[in-house]
Amino acid sequence: MKFTVSRENLLPSLQTIIGVIERKQTLPILSNILLKMTNDQLVLTGTDLEIQLVTRTAVDPVDQGGEITTPARKLMDICRLLPEQSQLSIDLKDEKLYLRSGRSRFTLSTLPAGNYPEFSSKEYDTEFRIDEVKFKKILGKTYFCMALQDVRHFLNGLLFEIENDRLQAVASDGHRMAMYSETLSDVVGASKRVIIPRKSIMELYRLLDESERPITVQIASNSLCVRGGDIVFSTKLLEGKYPDYKGSIPTSVTKVIGIGKQLFREALSRAAILSNETFKGIRLDIASGLMKISANNPAQEAAEEEVEINYDGEPFFVGFNVSYLLDAVSNIDSDEVSLSFTDSHTCCVVEDPMDDNLKFIVMPVHL
Repeated sequence: MKFTVSRENLLPSLQTIIGVIERKQTLPILSNILLKMTNDQLVLTGTDLEIQLVTRTAVDPVDQGGEITTPARKLMDICRLLPEQSQLSIDLKDEKLYLRSGRSRFTLSTLPAGNYPEFSSKEYDTEFRIDEVKFKKILGKTYFCMALQDVRHFLNGLLFEIENDRLQAVASDGHRMAMYSETLSDVVGASKRVIIPRKSIMELYRLLDESERPITVQIASNSLCVRGGDIVFSTKLLEGKYPDYKGSIPTSVTKVIGIGKQLFREALSRAAILSNETFKGIRLDIASGLMKISANNPAQEAAEEEVEINYDGEPFFVGFNVSYLLDAVSNIDSDEVSLSFTDSHTCCVVEDPMDDNLKFIVMPVHL
């Protein structure tokens, strides 16, 4: 295998792949990247056995091609630190990878390509197309509510539920929940419910752009694949049954509050400074036309904010984790936020008055 490639072509591909390569591996070959040259294309593959990422870049081939694995981070760091517009010559000889650029010379170790793990998946039975920017928005509006290392492993991921031409994304850590739905086009296959692992969601969100380019999403019983441009992203799915999230949505709402997003977020942020560092509890005292936000901590420090609201009903109070409430409010795109309650002991539904596709549920806390 011998070819020449520009730094500007190779480096972005390596930076794309590196996110799935763990720094500490039990199997040495998982620290490597698979390089496969065919014609004038260099195909790069990285995996951690749960996620596989494949991308490609243009090269100038010198011979018929070949394949090999080499340390991913070392190759990326060499490429990153070369001068801009550098040309990199790569040559495989005697189980070593020789790199040459200008007056720089490098020799990297290799492992056989035949030993690189293959990502196995069953046949995809559901497929849809969606604009990249829409898909990224679906993930961005929900992923922050996923649990982190919860013993209920199904909460350490994001639920995709496909019904006809609608995709509903749901994430919850047991204390809050985010839901976002979007209309799909070119849906092939039956209804589907799958749970995508947290790491896969975070990596996929990093890879997606704010472009109108369509991507294709394929789902099997044990894996999900996203294809767009020169990138193919595959991930295994979490096993288990996701809880009935629809049962957590209040069916009867008696108190609805309208409040300016910016004023509310700023008031919450200031009150959070003096909340308990562990529990982050704040209290909302709600009366006709006015909300009082208060917080205190074990050092006997206290904060109090007053914000005008659109509400004409009986006074009540409720406590929340201010971080959870701030996350929900910050993900509202409109200038107004709607807060809905059944009573002061049940959850709060945070909604965007201008977007019916988005909904957040925040559970109250006892202060």
